[in-house]
Amino acid sequence: MHTPQHIAIVGGGIAGLAAAHAIARDTRERGLDVTCTLLEAGDRLGGKVQTERADGFLVEQGPDAMLARKVEGRQFCEALGLGGDLVGSNTQAGSTYVVHRGRLEPLPEGMMLVAPVHLNGWLKTRLLSPAGKLRAGLDLVLPARAGGEDETLADFVSRRFGREVAERLAVPLLAAVYGGGSGDLSLRATFPDLGKLEQTHRSVLLGLRAMAKRRAGPSGAAPGGSPDGKPAPGRGAGPSPFVTLRGGLASMVTRAAQSLDGVQVRCDAPVSALEDIGGPGGSSGRPRYRLAIRGGGGGTIEADAVILAAPSFVTARLVERLAPAAAEALAGIDYLPTTVVVVAFPKERIANPLRGTGFLVPESEQRRIIACTWLSRKWPHVSDPGTMLLRCYVGGPSQGAALAALPDADLIALTCDELRDLLGVEGAPVFTRVYRWPRAIPRYALGHLERVGRAERALAELPGLALAGAAYHGIGVPDCIRQGRLAAAAVLPPLAQAAASPELARSAAVSVR
Repeated sequence: MHTPQHIAIVGGGIAGLAAAHAIARDTRERGLDVTCTLLEAGDRLGGKVQTERADGFLVEQGPDAMLARKVEGRQFCEALGLGGDLVGSNTQAGSTYVVHRGRLEPLPEGMMLVAPVHLNGWLKTRLLSPAGKLRAGLDLVLPARAGGEDETLADFVSRRFGREVAERLAVPLLAAVYGGGSGDLSLRATFPDLGKLEQTHRSVLLGLRAMAKRRAGPSGAAPGGSPDGKPAPGRGAGPSPFVTLRGGLASMVTRAAQSLDGVQVRCDAPVSALEDIGGPGGSSGRPRYRLAIRGGGGGTIEADAVILAAPSFVTARLVERLAPAAAEALAGIDYLPTTVVVVAFPKERIANPLRGTGFLVPESEQRRIIACTWLSRKWPHVSDPGTMLLRCYVGGPSQGAALAALPDADLIALTCDELRDLLGVEGAPVFTRVYRWPRAIPRYALGHLERVGRAERALAELPGLALAGAAYHGIGVPDCIRQGRLAAAAVLPPLAQAAASPELARSAAVSVR
């Protein structure tokens, strides 16, 4: 009796959903005899993509945007029939600010990644001392570094532009993507284009200028935008660097779940063990895996292929016996806690005019918040016109865990204290929310790509296993969608061949001859 090939997906976050959607689509369009089960440990799908509607506000509990230039996010929404709901960030909002000596200073005009590309940006900024500006100019004459060794983001920027640019501009802006910190991130794993600019143009600044001209195109529009979903730098209108969904990113999760024709979805079903029961030496003559499930009815399921789309620390436990080298590498990927405090105030009770999209806080300022997005400026649809919704990130790598342990009331109070000092807010907020993510953001520390490479090479010895998720090759929503799709593409072709009926197989053999 013929048995359909079966794929199990462990993890129902965005990567797992994207993989399940791709499998359901390809199975339907190609007529494959393949079944799929999506196993999620929690009581809902979507992972950290969660949206709350309350008291007239639209609040994202996790990511609030997708990078527009990473097309996988837009493509996924369009495939789900949500293309008409995509909205861009407010390009008229103005600059992002950086806290410097207790004051909000705008990022320099023409800021791109790590430095302004125009002379005016260097001359006018108050974020750098005259000596710091002169040191930054040495990038124009310094030789490119020989060798291809990885280095930290902070070391790279300090080597090219000096410590002031690193500490006051580059690290607050770029490290904020990965939860803040002192810039001890792997350059190759986070912003590899910077290293390529140095090797291609010798001067990073000359490389940035060339990149700006390419992005501006015939219109000559100035580039803008930060590399994450936090405040976007730059001035003037242009294409929105970020997009989101008018009804919140969770609508993507809802629509994706509805599209999974033929996929069995099981929530409250954490996988506790993964066992290889097939393989070349097994009785079946092909890969076969058994997954033990706690909760959700428990029991076990068997699969011909498994996509591991859970957090890397979960995957490390599952593959510990199958691939010890992979487990060791995956266990070396740390996660940072993130605490988000959302508050709203009537606009008349905020002294600062809030002409930008938010501010970033360098570690040297020793503040208890590391960033604040003025959501109502960035996304006008999230609140009524008379109210300003503010989203603050509390803690950072150095004190995030300690602050996250505080009660909600204390977190709200300390956030309001910071906003009173920096923005001049008055009185109590009219709306508050606290969202805690104990293991929120994978830390792409020095050596990250080598760790991921070791894990992937070790798992390659086990046919039918694939990795996907924020811990590996990009933490953003579009990155997770891309990785989920790639994982589905990796496991489907061999299963499609195995699932072909005997008649199709004979026909294919005849045609080959």
